[in-house]
Amino acid sequence: MIDLQELYKKNADFRESRLKSLFSDYSQLKESNPEGYSANLNVWKHFLSVLFESQFPLSFDYEHLSKELVYKTNNRSYIPEGLYIAINDLLNEKSIIFLSQLKVDKTKEGKSDFLETIKMLLFGPKSVDIRSKEYQEELLISVSKLQKYADKVKYSLLPLLEEGPVNLDHLQDVLDHENLKISKADLVNVLIYLRNQMPNINIENEILYSITSDMPNEDVRVNTDGLKNLTDLNFTIYKLHMYNEEKSKEIIQLNEKISQSIKNKSQATARSQLKLKKMLELQVQKTLSSLENLHTLKLKLEDAHNNVMISKVWKDNSKILKLLNDEATDKDLDLVFDSLYDEIQNTNTVSEKLAQGATGEYNDEEIEQELFELEASVKRDKEISKDSNVENIRKKLASLKIPDTKPQVSEEFNSELKENPREESSRNKEGTALNS
Repeated sequence: MIDLQELYKKNADFRESRLKSLFSDYSQLKESNPEGYSANLNVWKHFLSVLFESQFPLSFDYEHLSKELVYKTNNRSYIPEGLYIAINDLLNEKSIIFLSQLKVDKTKEGKSDFLETIKMLLFGPKSVDIRSKEYQEELLISVSKLQKYADKVKYSLLPLLEEGPVNLDHLQDVLDHENLKISKADLVNVLIYLRNQMPNINIENEILYSITSDMPNEDVRVNTDGLKNLTDLNFTIYKLHMYNEEKSKEIIQLNEKISQSIKNKSQATARSQLKLKKMLELQVQKTLSSLENLHTLKLKLEDAHNNVMISKVWKDNSKILKLLNDEATDKDLDLVFDSLYDEIQNTNTVSEKLAQGATGEYNDEEIEQELFELEASVKRDKEISKDSNVENIRKKLASLKIPDTKPQVSEEFNSELKENPREESSRNKEGTALNS
């Protein structure tokens, strides 16, 4: 526990000239001297923050804190009459919270937050006064310290839960060996905070266990009575392991002392140390034998616990299967299929009747007359198309007739022949050669 008197003395803000103002109810300064009010408030908030981060308990009540913060000097004792001002301010800014806020059911938190938001919009933010009767039984918790503790506890807890359920004494002992001194009550508060962050961790009757993701909702609350013996056994195994480690270190130290005694030619001392070493080695051996037996017992208990769970699953699912089969018997299915077949037949009958009624609305003679006219029209169209094709063929043949008159050769071509008779002759020869 931190020495508050020393903490005051080391803080330069709590010098003699300011003590009267700091320990008074300085609320009236808010209007008359805002700067003085803010100065006092900031000094107390800083002092409390340092205090909460020290070895001060995680959870505390306002009245107890007021008594603890009395400053005793050589001249007089100062009672922090304005302490509530700093506490209220820390509460409003969420630096500290009420324990009841930590324990709130997360499933109802959203609805609660919504209602609080509506109230704040209608009436403004709610001002907390720690002196109110409403908060007389409330415990306060520093949020920053809670988060630091939670990180340390989580670091130690998760490896333990991998080995199985853990009781609080076991966890507290592990934390103590890791230099985290915490009361069981504060440890529970930290675990509540962790459970809000990690829903798969549960605590009942001082037993911690993990809720697996495939565990049915109705099995979330396990039988902790069945786990208590297992957690006690785990704690005993842990304590024996720690005991053996401690004694093994003592044996190593004795070996060094025996060697030193022999070097110093102190035979009596060496003999006494050797006897003590043999006793410790025998004790370690006995402890190891006990540990073997306890580990065997643990395996058997775990095996029996698994058998209980498996048996429960078989029984429950067997009951469910029977209920489902009772609801869907062969007789019921036959009735369902017979009823379904009858309804299908009724549907077919109605459809046929409706189809007959629809076709009877037309006159058959009118249908035949219209069909005859359509056939005649199609026949006429074919004949017209045929005549048109014949005429087109005649026109194409006429265009292909060979003309009766010889084709006229241009005068220019004739003149070229007269001027170049040899070229014409050679052309004639080439033509003759090609024809042959």
